[in-house]
Amino acid sequence: MASLFFFVAKKEKGTLRPTQDYRELNKGTIKNAYPLLLILELLDKLKGAKVFMKLDLRNGYNNMWIKDGDQWKAAFKMNQGLFEPTVMFFGLSNSPATF
Repeated sequence: MASLFFFVAKKEKGTLRPTQDYRELNKGTIKNAYPLLLILELLDKLKGAKVFMKLDLRNGYNNMWIKDGDQWKAAFKMNQGLFEPTVMFFGLSNSPATF
């Protein structure tokens, strides 16, 4: 099963961005859920901390590897052939929870 691949116009610039339609794949995906701490709990844990870190999360999804052997599940078809991504794309239902 391969997902459809197409281009969508960006509203602000009018340029095209590639996208995949993962609705069929997401229907059969077991959803991951990881509870997040409440903000007040996080602030309590940071009391007295002396070192803080700043992370650059830009393009973060593109740094999340798809497990070897599972790339075929996110495959998409183009005129040039069938492609299997090695990193997570937007639209996969477990991308936000994994990130």
